[in-house]
Amino acid sequence: MILRFRKEELIFKKSAKTSRGILTERPIAFLECLDANEVILAQGEIALIEGLSTESWSDIENEIARLSCLNNPQQWQSNCSSLQFAIDCIHAQLNSGRINEPFVHSNNLFEIQLNGLVWMNEISAMLHEAHALVEQGFTAVKFKIGSLNWEDELNLLSSFRNAYPYIEIRVDANGAFKEDALLKLNQLSELNIHSIEQPIAKGNWQRMSDLCLKSPIPIALDEELIGWNEELLRFLEDHGLPQYLILKPSLHGGIKKCDDLSEWASSNQLRFWVTSYLESNIGLNHIANWVCSKGWNFRHGLGTGTLFERNFEESWRVENGFLIPVQV
Repeated sequence: MILRFRKEELIFKKSAKTSRGILTERPIAFLECLDANEVILAQGEIALIEGLSTESWSDIENEIARLSCLNNPQQWQSNCSSLQFAIDCIHAQLNSGRINEPFVHSNNLFEIQLNGLVWMNEISAMLHEAHALVEQGFTAVKFKIGSLNWEDELNLLSSFRNAYPYIEIRVDANGAFKEDALLKLNQLSELNIHSIEQPIAKGNWQRMSDLCLKSPIPIALDEELIGWNEELLRFLEDHGLPQYLILKPSLHGGIKKCDDLSEWASSNQLRFWVTSYLESNIGLNHIANWVCSKGWNFRHGLGTGTLFERNFEESWRVENGFLIPVQV
C-alpha cells in the first residue's frame, strides 16, 4: 500500500472575518492510501487552522514521515488532532471497503437539520445575512459575537429577535468575554437565546465552571475541548458542568475521541452537536456520514463548502435549512 500526502488550498469567495483575523484562503491536505496501480483506496482530510489547532503543518509532515514507516495503516495513531481525524476516516474506509461511505451505508443516511451561520461583519451586513438565512429556510441562526461594540451587537440580536420571535438564536463568543461575562450573559438572556458557545477564553476552568452554574443561558464548550483530557472532564464534573458540548473532529482529537466526548456527555445528561471546521466537501462528507452512523438526528452546525471558489464534488447540499445527501 502506498501512502501519499498532498496539500491543497481553498479560496474563499469573499474574505471571511473571524475572531482570529480575516481569512482569504484555506490550506488543507489529504492523506491517501493507494494500491500498486495508484488507485485511491482510502483518504482522509487534514484541516488544521494555524493559531487555533495545537499542531502546525510542520508537525503534520513529521508525523506522516513517522507513519510511513508503519506498514499496517491500522497501527496509525497521532496526537495531532487534524491528522487523527484523517486517520480515523481512513480506518473506517478500509474497514467498510467504501471510500465515500466510511461509517454507514448510504441507505442509512438522513437529512441533517442545520443552524445557519452569520459571519462577523459590519452590523448591517450581519443583519442582512441573518434575514437571508431565514428566507432560505433556516429555523435556527448562529451569530458570532464579541468582536464589535457590545451595544451594537445587542441591538443586532434584539432587532433580529423582534423580527423573528420563533427562530432559534445561537451565539458564539469564541472566548471574547472578559470580567463582565456574567453581566453580558444576563443581558443576552432577555432575548431568549438558545445557547452561547465559549463565552470566555479556554483554560480558565474554574471561571468557566462558575459561569456554567450561574449563567441564565446554557453554555456550550468548544475551544475548551482543544487538547482535552480526562482531567478536564473530572474537573467539570466536580465544579460545574456546561449544558452542551460542541464536537469538532478536526479540532477535538478525531472521530474516536469525539465518540468518547459524546459518551461522556450522555453519561452526565449533557447534550451536544457536531460542527464542521471549514473542511472541503470531502471532509464534510465524512463528518456527515459519521453523524448519520450515530443516529444523531438533531440540529448540527455543518458547513457546506459553498464558501469556496473551488471545491470537490459535493456529496451533500443545503436545502431549506437541512444538509441533504446527494443521490448519485
